[in-house]
Amino acid sequence: MSPVGSFALSLLMVCVACGGHEPQDAPVDDEPAASSGSTGETDGVDACAHGDVGAVVPVAEGCCGCLCGQTGWSCATETCLEPDGTAAALAPEAGFFELESHEYAWAGVARRSARSRVWYSFWPAASAPQSRPLVLLFNGGPGASTGLLFGSNTGPYTLDPLRTDAVAATDLPWTEHFNLLYVDAPGTGFSYDLPLSDGSQVPLAIDPDRDASAFVSVLLRFLARHPAIQYNPVLLLGESYGGTRGTLMLQQLLEYETLVDDRSVYRNPSLYQEIERHLEGLAPGTCGRGVSREQVAAQFGHFVTVQGFVAGLPQLLGEKPPSPLCVPDGDPYHCNRPLDFIWSVNEEIGARLRRPDLLGTMLGVDPTSIAWMHAEARQGAYGREASADEGEMIAVFGQLDPGDAYYMPMNPAVQTSLGPSRDYLAEDMADVFLRVAATVDTFMTDARLDMVVATTALAPVLEARTHAVRWAMHDEDPREGVERPGWLRIDYVPGWAPGGVSTRELRTPRYDAAGHVVTLDEPESLLLDLVEWFEAAATSTRSDPARRGSGRSSTTASPAAASAPT
Repeated sequence: MSPVGSFALSLLMVCVACGGHEPQDAPVDDEPAASSGSTGETDGVDACAHGDVGAVVPVAEGCCGCLCGQTGWSCATETCLEPDGTAAALAPEAGFFELESHEYAWAGVARRSARSRVWYSFWPAASAPQSRPLVLLFNGGPGASTGLLFGSNTGPYTLDPLRTDAVAATDLPWTEHFNLLYVDAPGTGFSYDLPLSDGSQVPLAIDPDRDASAFVSVLLRFLARHPAIQYNPVLLLGESYGGTRGTLMLQQLLEYETLVDDRSVYRNPSLYQEIERHLEGLAPGTCGRGVSREQVAAQFGHFVTVQGFVAGLPQLLGEKPPSPLCVPDGDPYHCNRPLDFIWSVNEEIGARLRRPDLLGTMLGVDPTSIAWMHAEARQGAYGREASADEGEMIAVFGQLDPGDAYYMPMNPAVQTSLGPSRDYLAEDMADVFLRVAATVDTFMTDARLDMVVATTALAPVLEARTHAVRWAMHDEDPREGVERPGWLRIDYVPGWAPGGVSTRELRTPRYDAAGHVVTLDEPESLLLDLVEWFEAAATSTRSDPARRGSGRSSTTASPAAASAPT
């Protein structure tokens, strides 16, 4: 193994042999209760009944703060709800969605998910948010919060220590073109887990499929509670390990019926019900059943990876062309910076997010009015050992129990792998990515100062999957009107890719002055490239709607698009 590959494994992706939790599983004897209604059979009352997991519930009139009845939702009091339980306006919003514990299965072994309160922050587009796409942003690790994306020049305000000593307005906020939804993975950032009703604690160790499911649930619940954008195009944007998470999320959405298939390795009937309920509105008249992957991609058809890890260990070990800007003994994530640069930035952003005044500016709402943020609402939270001074948070929100912390930039407990579960370092992760890329338009940054995750390494890694790919090529030839060239062309083995797709072209723009966190170095360039990519996709589909999933080009857009960003 090369030194860079060894470094990547030790710092970026997790230790598979970190001495994880012993599995506490039992064979599946009975179908989980949550699966009722998922087969399409009804009691003769409602032919489209999907169960009540994650459903929007009516609330009392005049409800603000989202905690009105059994909503499973706590937000700042600036957010008020309609009687049907949906948000009254598209405005800055932040808080938690609570994901109930439910049964799922991996390789025929029953498991129970944690009871998780998952943190989110929403910024609507600066103009006409009801007609703009929604970008769901998340970091990776696994175990990392979304603080780097949230705090580094994407939203209306930035905490980037290279640009401000506290907080400042972002020069070119992404809200000029998109609605933005940031989410912290369970157990990371501001998100925390609580014991089950019997007092037991589900391990925080990473189960990649369960982790992806949590994000799908939060996304669908957010959309259901914001009907003005419920069926707008959604772009999944994952950084680093977020590329793996986004790949698995899209697999679960595009192939949602496998979640209740006895032959599937990963079964999750509760998530199936949530997806089915959403698809009932996306594809009217279907009850959410039998909806094709192309119909699902009409909304969830755009995938962005910022230095995304999507193809297992071979991607990490692939060749990384050295940049002339690299310095001796530099940070492998940003090789023009001193060693540990990215970790110091991450810690500094975390320190600022622990200041309630700066946090309020970043959120656009008063965090002190979020009920589930306060100590008395989170008794028993676990697996979050404080690693920094939280005095200002304690003064405002209260003293936490041992094992809890208000904010964690990186949670080691989440880095440990839960076994048995999907090995996201395995070579066959490339197959999952290839299936997703066959249907979903994909944009991948190629940051040349990142010596850990290399986009240029993907072509030979994918081409090595000879059962699926005939050839793959990273193309950097200039094209007219394109400032930053870069495309990944994939030619599939006939009959392997879904929908009979034969070729795809993924956008891979090159950023010579950027490292792993591209939004620290070239956020404006990245935004302009994303807008150009999405606009071209929308134009392509308006002129030829049949191109979705045809495999002729990766730059196709959703028929559900109300308008392309401008």
